[in-house]
Amino acid sequence: MPNLLSIGVQTLAPFNIEKIFINAALGEECGTIELFLPHDSNIGWITAVKEKARTGKRINAKMESTKKHAEIYWLDLVKIDVEGFELFVLRPFLDLISAEYKPDFLVELGWGVSNPHWKEFILLANELQKRAIASMRQMAVKKVWT
Repeated sequence: MPNLLSIGVQTLAPFNIEKIFINAALGEECGTIELFLPHDSNIGWITAVKEKARTGKRINAKMESTKKHAEIYWLDLVKIDVEGFELFVLRPFLDLISAEYKPDFLVELGWGVSNPHWKEFILLANELQKRAIASMRQMAVKKVWT
């Protein structure tokens, strides 16, 4: 995790915008999470999805609540590349999306239909989309009447 953090900091350093880096895995709750490591040190293949692990190498990492950080920072853009753990990072946003809070998401989907959480993820994505559309309609009504 620290290696990923340092790469993100270096990559985005030239951009003069506010950036927030969280040195932890994000999920639905705080605690620890078991991460499975790739055999070739390719940091792009670290996963928390045991069914998709390629090796038996694993570490425990700190996990923090997505909702907690979203409520503190009211993130405008959420970039997620979590190799199959998308459902658990995104689901907390269901409680937060409203006419006042509509973050944008850039999600790299881990493994598509071979992701063991794919069906649940598609249901979640549809629900997030419905809520975003509903909040846009709510804003449009407010603009018409104010």
